[in-house]
Amino acid sequence: MGAPNIWPFAYIIRGIYTSLAIGTTQNPLVNDYIQNDSRGKASAFQAFGSITGDMLNYFVILPSISGFKIGEQFQFVGILFIIMALIFWFILKEPHVHSQRKSLQRSLLASTVNNEISKVYEDESAITKAKKLTKNLIWYCFHKSIIPLCFLANFIVRINVIMLSNYMTLWTSSFIGTSYVKDSQQAQEIVQNYNTYSTLSNLTLIIPMGMLADKFKYMHLMGFFTTLKVLSIACFFQLTNPNQISTTVVFIAMILTHGAQNVLTDTVFSKNLPKDIRGSMQGAYQFIGTIGVMIFTKVGAFLHNDYGPSYPFLFVVCFDLIFLVALVILVTFTKFNH
Repeated sequence: MGAPNIWPFAYIIRGIYTSLAIGTTQNPLVNDYIQNDSRGKASAFQAFGSITGDMLNYFVILPSISGFKIGEQFQFVGILFIIMALIFWFILKEPHVHSQRKSLQRSLLASTVNNEISKVYEDESAITKAKKLTKNLIWYCFHKSIIPLCFLANFIVRINVIMLSNYMTLWTSSFIGTSYVKDSQQAQEIVQNYNTYSTLSNLTLIIPMGMLADKFKYMHLMGFFTTLKVLSIACFFQLTNPNQISTTVVFIAMILTHGAQNVLTDTVFSKNLPKDIRGSMQGAYQFIGTIGVMIFTKVGAFLHNDYGPSYPFLFVVCFDLIFLVALVILVTFTKFNH
């Protein structure tokens, strides 16, 4: 009652912002610069930059504009975006500048592509391009098993984020009024501690994880960390107090295994992206993750309300087990050497 009627303008603005932001995350510019043996470190540094940006936002930008009106806050952030866009406009160069250095690598990559797959040319219509890109994407999904496996892994990575933020908060809040958590303020403090542990753990281990991704095979590392994540969530079901040391240890284990899944999957996916449809593959990759978020938001809410605050975590474990089964099948019955 009495709240300003901002619908549908808030949703429209949010949708426009999300649509425009997609371009910065789906552009395969980094993949065009980085060689395969360094993609793990590149993925780790990208994740490190994202975490650093979050810290800068929470500890510098938000406190500095907290006294502004809400409209002024958006204007301030908008000006920052414009400044960054202008800086990138002048300092970034297209990958074709480095074409001579990578000509041998590109020729070897092109030789592996099936001759029946048609290339997309600049002078073709948008409909023709879309048909060929879709055909190429489907062909690679059927002929390179690592691509659909990465789609499944990214699905899991994205629902991990919801699990470790929203549903971890709801799980902690379910103890309010008990001897473990007195009130909502204490629950908020516990959740803030979780966020601190998450940030520090990721900052400490994200770059070493990228180096491991460059040195060891995906099937070994991903199998190990996914199994460890399943075990950590199994331990989570035994917890009865959100404010004890064992809860902190289990949460850090879930955070680290999630970070490992993220970096390892981004690395192996970028190593196997076909040159001509990298942008389309990146779009499909993120689209699958978005579908995961939508599904988990609905299913997780149902499980939380009807069965209990721990059951959304069980949903994630089911997909981890599906991934492990798929990985074992590919390693056992196909020439899976990633």
